[in-house]
Amino acid sequence: MVKQNTTLNVKTYCFYGQDFQKNKLNSVINDLQTNSNDAIFFYYTGHGFNQDSNDFPTLTLGLRGDALSSRTKPLLDIYNTLRGKPHRLLMVIAEACNAVYGSRSNAGNYTGSYDAFEGDNTKLQTLFAESSGDYLMSSSKKGQRSFCPTGGLGYFTRGFKDALDERTSSFSVSSFLNKIAINTTKYAGDYAAEEQHPQWLSGVYSDGKSKKPSLTPSGSTKKASGEFDDVNIETSGENLVVKVTFSISNMKDKDGRVVCYFYDADGNELKDLNSLYTTTDGYVSVGKDIKPSYENSTYTDLEVTIPKSELHQSGVNARILKVQVLVWDKSKSESTELFRSGYESFSFIPSESYLKIDGTTSDKTVQFGENGGEETFDVNTSADSFETWGVPSWCKISKKTSTSFTLVCESNPNSDDRSDYMKVKAAGKEIRIDISQDANSGPSAEIENIWVDHNQMNGWYKGMCIHVKFSINGMKGRRCNVIAAFYYGDNSTPLRNQYGGNLTYNAYGNVNHDPGRYDDFTLFVPYSGLYLVGSGMANFSFDIIINDDSGNKLARHNNIQFTYCQ
Repeated sequence: MVKQNTTLNVKTYCFYGQDFQKNKLNSVINDLQTNSNDAIFFYYTGHGFNQDSNDFPTLTLGLRGDALSSRTKPLLDIYNTLRGKPHRLLMVIAEACNAVYGSRSNAGNYTGSYDAFEGDNTKLQTLFAESSGDYLMSSSKKGQRSFCPTGGLGYFTRGFKDALDERTSSFSVSSFLNKIAINTTKYAGDYAAEEQHPQWLSGVYSDGKSKKPSLTPSGSTKKASGEFDDVNIETSGENLVVKVTFSISNMKDKDGRVVCYFYDADGNELKDLNSLYTTTDGYVSVGKDIKPSYENSTYTDLEVTIPKSELHQSGVNARILKVQVLVWDKSKSESTELFRSGYESFSFIPSESYLKIDGTTSDKTVQFGENGGEETFDVNTSADSFETWGVPSWCKISKKTSTSFTLVCESNPNSDDRSDYMKVKAAGKEIRIDISQDANSGPSAEIENIWVDHNQMNGWYKGMCIHVKFSINGMKGRRCNVIAAFYYGDNSTPLRNQYGGNLTYNAYGNVNHDPGRYDDFTLFVPYSGLYLVGSGMANFSFDIIINDDSGNKLARHNNIQFTYCQ
């Protein structure tokens, strides 16, 4: 394409098919003879992966089945080798995956035709005969794959083609390549549905870790400069956000600042009223500090934010305002302007109504346990105050300020879950908060095992030892009462005590833990205490009941049978 459309002397080395070998590539690169006015252009398309040694891909050549070590060539090695050759322009480009053992895939949004580069002699002449510098570009960042549509150019190559095709002679030679690189990155990301992001650097780049020493010759200093590519203004919510995209050169590791200045529709500066976002002479402005990491850096959608109230506009009607963005060099004792954008107009409504809780306008849900608790909500509204409406009777509002409130929930005395809702109202809007609380579980116990040892002595008395194994919850620091209630063998007719009531024996236990556990809680019941009359053998039974210290039943196990002979 270059040979057909320019008068340049072009020497081409192509590697494909059986020639697509690492040793042949190395031989050509190492033996390449150039002079200081030559343009060196290296382009690779194929498989690649990242070896985690630098930010750029390792290329895979040769045939499948060959040892991987004999087929791989790091893109950064190619760049550093060619950088040592005399040249005016060096462009090293690879369209290859940059993930660990990744592969190219069909994906993305681009559905147009796959025509070749436009045969525009002016653009090609500008690129290869007039431009200068060192450029290293790969189609995706570390960890990403590289995409292409079936049967067409890869999305990165397509983006490079479109970026080159749209350049005209109105762009200066000095900004030509930076514009190509910036727009290639943008277009390729768009085509690939933002799943790959090309990366590029210019100048000397030695270690692949976003670190690039200056190309400035010793004893000389290049003047810092730059150019805006885009300025967008977003006015939703309570903030105004200015998003700026620009390139900047010769400011590596120097302090700079991006500053936005605001004007009315007639171009008059907006007067600051409270000295919060202001220039030294009292007009509205807001800025953000930068420190470029490279000699040629690009910032994409850098956000500079100012509260809408700080523009000091009154009323409810929309009006047109303007913003202009300047980039300053702050590295010296006196700041100097580097470059500025044009005036960007935007529509502005001062009193836009809004209500947010915890940063969103969506309804909220809060869940409390049976013991209650509290939950704090942050409130942000354009109104002077807000209202809490419909608070449930078992809740209350505390610590209310102009920007927050705390919802306090009391303990649930009921054995059922409960729920209700409330609303926060302000600025003609409302947000619902659904409130629910767990039921009161109360103390509980579970009987796991009961066994009996007969004919046991306790002092002078013979009787039966009843053993109970059980667990107990919610009773720490309290006493439980274990009761044995006696019946005849039908487990219905009670044995009577000396007062005519149901015969029972019981013992108390202190609960020192929550949950608590008894592996062998023992009750001794003397046979004489059964108050049996007559003689002979008969069947009897008992129930085990566990109560709390207020007499509330926690657990019961019925009908433990035993035989007694008198």
